[in-house]
Amino acid sequence: MVRSIVVCHEANIIHRDVKLENFLVKNLPDEQELDIKLSDFGIACQYNKFDPPSAIKGSLTSVAPEVLTQDSYNFKVDCWSLGVILYELLTTVHPFYSKDSSKSMENIVSQDVDFDNEEIWQDVS
Repeated sequence: MVRSIVVCHEANIIHRDVKLENFLVKNLPDEQELDIKLSDFGIACQYNKFDPPSAIKGSLTSVAPEVLTQDSYNFKVDCWSLGVILYELLTTVHPFYSKDSSKSMENIVSQDVDFDNEEIWQDVS
């Protein structure tokens, strides 16, 4: 997963919609490995440091705070999204989830991620 994002960033592309649903996974036939590809580049953009993006793009499940606040942003928004995905894969809990989407947005912008809650980590090996 990380390698997919690194390849994008090396090509100067910000994906802007890194979420679990956009990763394609395939078992390699003769190996104990998975082939993982990042898909859906519909809202990706070429990064220009002189005119960085600021448009709200991406899925609420993994969007970075600077996107929601319409600040200019860079490749770090994809890294944020990957962090949200990895947190959720490890804990089965979304770090900013609320049934109310406006509350989810507020949580993303202002709430710290709780790494000290033993309840969410008890099943992580």
